[in-house]
Order: sequence, then structure tokens, then C-alpha cells
Amino acid sequence: MTALKSSSSLGRWLGLAGIAGDENEKAKRWAQRLEWPMLFLALWMLITWYLSLREEINPRLH
Repeated sequence: MTALKSSSSLGRWLGLAGIAGDENEKAKRWAQRLEWPMLFLALWMLITWYLSLREEINPRLH
């Protein structure tokens, strides 16, 4: 993922580029705090989408 963060315009387009290096320290701290929860939620959404396609969970649960 670091390769996408460094200079790839695709990475920036997909939202994987992180924050700009010239952002203030408060923005950098918040980006660091939110990185893992956002990755967890993205993975959870993929799992629930897959399970709902297979009709293994109730669609009303998500």
C-alpha cells in the first residue's frame, strides 16, 4: 500500500494516498487514529455484502 501512497495518481484517486505531507499535526494525528477503524469497516462491508449475496444473513441486519 505504500507504493500507492507515494506518488500514484491511481492511489490518490482511490483515496489511498493519505494526507498531504504539508498538513498540520492535528490532521496527521486524526489520519493515524482513523486508519485502522476505516480499514476494519471496509473489510466488514465486503464480508456483509458477500454474505448477503449468498443469502446467508438477513438483509435487514446491514
